[in-house]
Amino acid sequence: FSAAAVLPPRGASPADAEALLVQHMASSLGERMITVEPERWAGRDAAALVEELSLGEVAERYLTHYRNVMAIERQVYADAVYQTRPITATYERAQPHLDALTNVMQGLGAWSEGKPEPTPPPSTKVAGGKEAGKGMGAAKSAKSSKAKAKGSKGFG
Repeated sequence: FSAAAVLPPRGASPADAEALLVQHMASSLGERMITVEPERWAGRDAAALVEELSLGEVAERYLTHYRNVMAIERQVYADAVYQTRPITATYERAQPHLDALTNVMQGLGAWSEGKPEPTPPPSTKVAGGKEAGKGMGAAKSAKSSKAKAKGSKGFG
């Protein structure tokens, strides 16, 4: 079971689980660096590279990047399926999400160069202050209620 190395002990806190994941990512990165460039890293082991190159910080930043991208992807899905924002053209639905993805990618690039990260674009929150992707069950329930009101005996 390949994930066994990153499974936290039973009862571990989310912070402990994340720390274990970051530690595993950093160590794995160090091992891969040694495998790919054995001459460059001769005389060092993965633990030495983790320390010397701050690979734990790198792993944390990539985990943050992953979470940011997945949050945007959830918003894209919710916006497409539940049409959480009124639009007049398809590009209007996609553009805020593409802007957000571009910003996240530029942020990772800026971070890797030691530059300040760009300011996030305006939110894709819908009216009422709710983010796209929140409360999807409510949208399904509303559809079901409308169908029942019309006397539908379908899947609702």
